[in-house]
Amino acid sequence: MAEPLQCQHRPQIARGFGARDLKGSQQKGKAMSHAVLAERGILDLEDITALEPGRITTLLGMLACANVDDLYAAIGEGSILLREFEDTLDLVGIGSTSPPAGHLCLLPALGKLTVRESWLTSPN
Repeated sequence: MAEPLQCQHRPQIARGFGARDLKGSQQKGKAMSHAVLAERGILDLEDITALEPGRITTLLGMLACANVDDLYAAIGEGSILLREFEDTLDLVGIGSTSPPAGHLCLLPALGKLTVRESWLTSPN
């Protein structure tokens, strides 16, 4: 039986065929999504997982991710664009920047769920 061929370029070839650094992609995706989440008053999606598990399940299903870590990895790899992530957050109703009546946003500075006054619509 022939001995396996040794190649000095194996790591570069593996990267070219889609081998991925999952932990690095998760960290990159978490950093990339931080501004989007912070704008909505959310520090981490794990906070929403504890408070609104149904919404996170819906978000993950719509973006075809098994869990929050997979979501962060997909964002970090560029499989999910930040605009797509933002739009899906809006659709699911997670901390929308201008949500319909009844949507809630986690504001960490207050330490509770609240509705911003600026989101309330006037009867006029």
